[in-house]
Amino acid sequence: MAKRLFNMKDAKAVNSTILQHALELFIEHGYDGFSMRKLARPMGIAPKTIYNYFQNKDEIFLHLLIKGFEQLHQTFETAIEGLKDPCDSLSAAIRTYIDFGIENANIYNLMFTLHLPKFNDYIGTTLEDLAHHELNTALRCNGLMMEIIKACAGLNHSFSENDFRFELIQIWSCMHGYVANINNTALSYIHENPVMLKESVSKKIVENTLRSLKVDR
Repeated sequence: MAKRLFNMKDAKAVNSTILQHALELFIEHGYDGFSMRKLARPMGIAPKTIYNYFQNKDEIFLHLLIKGFEQLHQTFETAIEGLKDPCDSLSAAIRTYIDFGIENANIYNLMFTLHLPKFNDYIGTTLEDLAHHELNTALRCNGLMMEIIKACAGLNHSFSENDFRFELIQIWSCMHGYVANINNTALSYIHENPVMLKESVSKKIVENTLRSLKVDR
């Protein structure tokens, strides 16, 4: 299978397969335990073949993050498409984030949970431009959520930019805390099926946010 794959002319398909295997390897062995040799072995290819597509593990890592944040942003846009009420958009975005994190636990952990290199670690390196692209892709997700929060507040001019930023941090902290503790199974020790709580958790986050924004529903 691997031999047929790497005979293909479609570089995108090859890249996608490499990234899929790389994600599994990052999750299993961590960032420090990742190597091109370990990546190549289960694919039945020589490590030098991977270097035809990626210069090192950091480039692979950044491409995985970009792919994950692009997917998350697209799921946000799909979830809120056609919704007129910004409060409905807030509910949809929160539910979508939680579903994304639970259903795509491996890439989610790479994006948000594991202690891995960030943009500042790549400043001054050959990967700075790619890292900057990854950062901007991630910030697009934050930007979309910020737009929704501001739309919910409407004409309430008592809120400053810092107030809105605080609301975003509050929302993300609640969503991430719930998702991360499902993915690491911690919540299973205090509830028989914590996933079944996701609708209640989503609703509570929305209620708390709208109350903080002084929105009447």
